[in-house]
Formats: sequence, C-alpha cells, structure tokens
Amino acid sequence: MIYPSQHVTLSAVLMSRCREQGAKAVSALQAGVTPRSRAFSLYGAENNIDLHSNARAAECAFCLWAGLDPMNALRWDYGNAADHDVVINNILIDVKWAESWKRLLCWPVSKNDYYLVKKFDLMVFVRGDPPTFIVRCWMPKFGFLRCKGIADGFNPRGLTADTWFLHESKCLPMTEFWNRIEDGMITSLEGHTAVGLGLLGEPSR
Repeated sequence: MIYPSQHVTLSAVLMSRCREQGAKAVSALQAGVTPRSRAFSLYGAENNIDLHSNARAAECAFCLWAGLDPMNALRWDYGNAADHDVVINNILIDVKWAESWKRLLCWPVSKNDYYLVKKFDLMVFVRGDPPTFIVRCWMPKFGFLRCKGIADGFNPRGLTADTWFLHESKCLPMTEFWNRIEDGMITSLEGHTAVGLGLLGEPSR
C-alpha cells in the first residue's frame, strides 16, 4: 500500500538492517570492493557508518512511500555499485538524503563530471532523522541540470564550492510523481529523461 502521507517511519527491524548495511558499505569501501564509490568519497564518508546507514534508511523510506518492499526493491549486496537505487515502471530513481533541517537537493561535487554519464532518470529528495523521514520532492535528471544553482563556497552556507543544488521549493512535489510516471511524461532511455509540460520547472535565481 502506498503511504497516504509523505512522512514515513521505519520499523526497528528495518533500521537495524540499515545499520548493518551501513557497516558493510564502509567495510567494502575500505577494502576496495567498490573502487568507483571510494574515488567519489568526500569528507571521510568512506569511514562514516552513520552516513551510509541513514542514506540507506532514506532509500527504504522512499520504497515504503511508493508501496514497495525495501528488501526486494533495493540492492543489499556489494560489488559494482549501481547508478540508481530504485526502479519503478522502468524509471531509474536516485534517492538523495539530507538531515531534517536541510532544504537543498544536492549533487555531490565529486560527481559533477559524472552527472551525464550516470544512468538515472530522476532524483527523489528524502530528508529526516532516522527512523522518521519525509519524502519531500523530486526532479528529473535534466530538469535538475537546467535549474540548478552552483555554490560559490560562501552561499549557500555550508556547501563546498561548485556543488550543484536546488531548493526543494523549486523541485516537483510528490503529489505529481505518480501522474508524471503513469502518463508517460517521464521515459527511461538510459538516463535520458523525456520532457513533458512543465517538467523542468523554473530556473533557479
């Protein structure tokens, strides 16, 4: 059943599984099992179990919101990291997590040159503090690219220079998510997102 609210609370059992996954992610990074992920790692993320646990919990929250079983919808193994987290109607979805007080959907600065190559169709912004999250908004791949702002190292405060970002108010609301997908306004062509009416939103100012 799809969550009637954008707020999702994970069970203690699922949170425990996410913490286990976070520990496995760090072990894999440190052991060189996922060299590409290690190369993109910033600010000691390769040693931060909480960071990886919370990101996985956010992915689980999105799955629950969408009526999916996280244990089946997500990858729980490690090897070659996938470019996306969840697949719905052949649409490749990349879930981005931030703490509850943050309002910016961000793309890691270390991956800027990889953006067009990475195979995904849209990003979903999930923020919260485990075990409770809010599935806040979403943005098509090329919509984000067109509308993004670029941090200068001073503004927005706290973002590394050249980080790409978009305020959640400029993203598409989750109330439009299913209609856009079911109406075929988003189609997966290995990361090439179809543009429908109003799909790109307004450029950031």
